[in-house]
Amino acid sequence: MTDPRPTTLEAHGVRLEPLTKEHAAALREAAADGSLWQLWFTSVPEPDQTESYISQALDGPASGHMLPFAVREVGTNRVFGAMT
Repeated sequence: MTDPRPTTLEAHGVRLEPLTKEHAAALREAAADGSLWQLWFTSVPEPDQTESYISQALDGPASGHMLPFAVREVGTNRVFGAMT
């Protein structure tokens, strides 16, 4: 059985970094850009649900079934999304 561990991946101006609670403010701001949470084909939380979204995502590594990432644009250092 593999034991997935958090890692940072970077290429083409984008960095995937292990998601932490410290990403909450940036993800809340990104989620507030429009009404993305209303789209059926994405899993963007409503801005006021960001902390809950992160908490649930952080349960994944502990359960061994998910490695959640924050998505950061390297050039601006701006977090603009997450992958869970």
